[in-house]
Amino acid sequence: RILTNLLSNAIKFTPAGGDIYLRVENSSPNTENQTQHLQISIRDTGIGISEAAQAKIFEPFSQAEKSTTRKYGGTGLGLSISSHLVTLMGGKFGVESVLGEGAEFWFVVVLDELPVGTVPTVEGLQKRFDTAKTTAGRSPQHRIMVVEDNVVNQKVIDSILKRLGYQADILPNGQKALERLAVQDYDLVFMDYHMPVLDGHEATRQIRKNPDWQQLPIIGLSASAMRDDLERCLEAGMNDYLTKPTKIDQVADMLEKWLGRESESGDVSSAL
Repeated sequence: RILTNLLSNAIKFTPAGGDIYLRVENSSPNTENQTQHLQISIRDTGIGISEAAQAKIFEPFSQAEKSTTRKYGGTGLGLSISSHLVTLMGGKFGVESVLGEGAEFWFVVVLDELPVGTVPTVEGLQKRFDTAKTTAGRSPQHRIMVVEDNVVNQKVIDSILKRLGYQADILPNGQKALERLAVQDYDLVFMDYHMPVLDGHEATRQIRKNPDWQQLPIIGLSASAMRDDLERCLEAGMNDYLTKPTKIDQVADMLEKWLGRESESGDVSSAL
């Protein structure tokens, strides 16, 4: 979640042709303590942040300059949430920036060292990927829609679907999804909860009003796994849900569940 927030901001505030760098290094002290200190930084060549704005951007609901907010939509809750998560993990969070010359956000997290033999190998990861690809939906010809406004999340799920042999249409909000469904049939929709213009819950309610779309499997996507959020997605008419960040085996299981079975797709009881 921290990386998603910071990379999304870097992409958002870096004009086309700019650069974004992600660096990860081990900054552990030379002790016998069985922990690892990971220092992660995201540097961009974007618009930068003024010194005055740097003092408040980690506050909830705080924005940078008004001109930036009008043009880019502001940073929202992402930086505040990221800073809070780093603190909960016993780490540090910071930013270095010059207005007009880009910005570098960095954080350090303290992680327990994994026992020998528990770190996944390349061979093990490849086997897991092959298994997921084999158990995915039976027909890669299925038409899939992904409704997601976050650029990083779009790329993640699109990459997963391509590795599983599927092509997907990516749409940035619920309104665009409704417009596309009016002219194109789909076999399954991955629907984010929180989006501008029209969010996932309302978009799903409108989809279910159309008799032609009653049986369309809609899979909710959310960074939250709270029971209330999951119940809301089902009440809106979604069939199932995935928490972000999504993993290839989870997506493969979902495709098999809703595209690979012969029973009625509209039954949401299994999701509960």
